[in-house]
Amino acid sequence: MEYAALLSRDSIACVNKGNLEEIITTANENNVRLRKKLDLVKYEKEKVSKYICVYCLEIWQTLNVLILLARMYFEYFANGKQGIGA
Repeated sequence: MEYAALLSRDSIACVNKGNLEEIITTANENNVRLRKKLDLVKYEKEKVSKYICVYCLEIWQTLNVLILLARMYFEYFANGKQGIGA
């Protein structure tokens, strides 16, 4: 009976060891997968940041042109000239 109990205990230990190895393998696979996903997220973040910088620069340049045009328009009227197209 004791011999059977020892065999049973050894069998359980082997099964537990197998489960532990499987858990470690799964954890390693998940770690690799998550690192790849993190790298992709970082790449996308950098790409979006570059687009935002480009668009902000374009908006800033457009606003400067509009301000210049508004100044020219108001100076035109300030000198007693008639409106555009009149």
